[in-house]
Amino acid sequence: MDITYWQLYYQLGKRHVRRHHYKEAIYFFRRAIDVCPVKDINKLGPCFFSLGLALDRIGRHQLAVQSWVQARRLVKTGYIARLYDRWVNGYGRRKQKNPDLDDYDAFRAIQIEKYLRKRGNGRFCSAAERDVVYAIIDDTWRLLSKKRIFSHLSVEEKLELFKRARLDFPFLYLEDALTPEREPVLARFSRRASPSYRLHYDDPCPCGSGLPARMCCYRIVSKGYDF
Repeated sequence: MDITYWQLYYQLGKRHVRRHHYKEAIYFFRRAIDVCPVKDINKLGPCFFSLGLALDRIGRHQLAVQSWVQARRLVKTGYIARLYDRWVNGYGRRKQKNPDLDDYDAFRAIQIEKYLRKRGNGRFCSAAERDVVYAIIDDTWRLLSKKRIFSHLSVEEKLELFKRARLDFPFLYLEDALTPEREPVLARFSRRASPSYRLHYDDPCPCGSGLPARMCCYRIVSKGYDF
């Protein structure tokens, strides 16, 4: 396709953002990404960035971060880099109102991922099961917060601690058997191949983006739900 199609779709997406029609904007930004020449990173980067902005406005925060990461890989300076640092926290997730909430969001995402992997089928089988798991995580976090053990730790040190934490989760198989017709609440998580050497979270990401690994390919990624 001719480059004018990219310009058309991109401008239509921006027009819908100005009108607060974010779902329509998402459609046109994705179309712009599809037809934009891959080698034109100065055009492709803003497309990913704008797509992330529209996704963020409808509450799909982690999908927004995914788009911003793609934009930041392509464009390493200028307004995209500045806004990436403003909107994405040290865990590679959507920045919250304060650092304590950033820590909580990362802790919860890690514990849900561990629970669902142990569960075996990678999903919550009911909303009740999900609510019980969230409540256990919240109670644990309140206890940890009272001890104030995170105040002097770096993001990398907190990540290591969050991943080592073990919570005693129940498995609600009885409820699953009683309500087999319930639509499962899905949550899938990406798995990345481990490098041949010991990669630290603060090391530059192997993809060459220039970002720390914890904010790029090795950030906390959760698919199927957004907090």
